[in-house]
Amino acid sequence: MVWTEKAYAKINLFLEITGRRPDGYHTLTTVMQSVTLADTLSAEKTADGKGKITLSVQGADLGPCTDNLVFRAADLFLKRTGTADSWSFELTKDIPVSAGLAGGSADAGAVLRLLSRAYPGALSPEECLQLGAQLGADVPFCFLQGRALCLGVGDEVHPLPVTKANLLLVCPPYPVSTPSAYAALDRLHDGFSSPVFDTGDPGKLLRSFETDNPEEFVFGLFNRFEEVTGGPEEKAVRKRLEQSGALGTLLSGSGPSFAAFFAPDVSDSYLEERASEVRKMGWFCRVCRFYDPKSPE
Repeated sequence: MVWTEKAYAKINLFLEITGRRPDGYHTLTTVMQSVTLADTLSAEKTADGKGKITLSVQGADLGPCTDNLVFRAADLFLKRTGTADSWSFELTKDIPVSAGLAGGSADAGAVLRLLSRAYPGALSPEECLQLGAQLGADVPFCFLQGRALCLGVGDEVHPLPVTKANLLLVCPPYPVSTPSAYAALDRLHDGFSSPVFDTGDPGKLLRSFETDNPEEFVFGLFNRFEEVTGGPEEKAVRKRLEQSGALGTLLSGSGPSFAAFFAPDVSDSYLEERASEVRKMGWFCRVCRFYDPKSPE
């Protein structure tokens, strides 16, 4: 039997850094949202008692198998449950790498969901969330998917209802180093020794979810990394998309990916035309929607 699971990318609709812990990790207030761009994970089980994990990856060079979050998530789950079955995983990448879209975390979350289905009752959702937190700050959200207010280092997940939106997901052809982006913000804000309060309140965005008003939604978007990420070419593309009807744009994570949000009544053909224009520059661009695991399309 072949098991399959989609690993949906995430974007940040709000991201504020609230401080820095003694261990160097930054604390956050962020609203994460799954979108319909996804990697695909497939797996086969062999009940051979060897507990061997193999992984092949299509679409990207992700380095050694044992360093990949798919391998690490499977290894953690099987050891936690005392399972000796062997698993062969195949990962087909569609989410850009090192792009602020939590592709690796999404893949890890997909592994935890897939193995939870393969071994019903072996671990509770709460236990899977705990395993996810050991793998990375975004993994608990990526296990649950949908939309959530996330606190702590991003691993405290409070689910929210998902509204509808059309968007273009754009990724320039260069990576952004997340540690370097954090370091730049540390220099700008004195290491976040005191909280930054000028715009870091998600209240506007959270209220917009209740009214489902696109203009109010865009007004509530915020990402602290906008202060240190993004060059002239990216800013020009974002401005052009806004002139073409986007209600607003926002960086995802530490970048370089960003989302351009359009009204729900904008046609797919119009969005695809805008996406095609961006792709002619050699940039990744995909028409997406918000993904809701409770009502998948």
